[in-house]
Amino acid sequence: MNSPDSIRLVGFDGDDTLWRSEDYYHAAQAEFERILQAYVDLRDARTHERLFAVEMRNLQLFGYGVKSMTLSMVEAAVEITDARISAADLHRIVALGKELLQHPVDLLPGIREAVEA
Repeated sequence: MNSPDSIRLVGFDGDDTLWRSEDYYHAAQAEFERILQAYVDLRDARTHERLFAVEMRNLQLFGYGVKSMTLSMVEAAVEITDARISAADLHRIVALGKELLQHPVDLLPGIREAVEA
């Protein structure tokens, strides 16, 4: 049995464990769908499922995170709209990713004290 003194490192998965982030990803996806509704009927296009499929296809190459999600949104937008999406709307999708990257990290209640302990 290990003694408490033998613990040298504790790792945390930060997103939604130490700070809130999933809400922001959901908001970005909702805006992504609002952009695409100018091109496709969202009910028929299955945008959520198709974006998820692109993200899963890209996961091994891009990994996780905002940059991966942004690249996958651009790719999915081209696929879902049969390449009819405008450069301006692709730029709006890239801007969504930039907004996510610039969002402040606000620790969840009690996290600072827990990590210090």
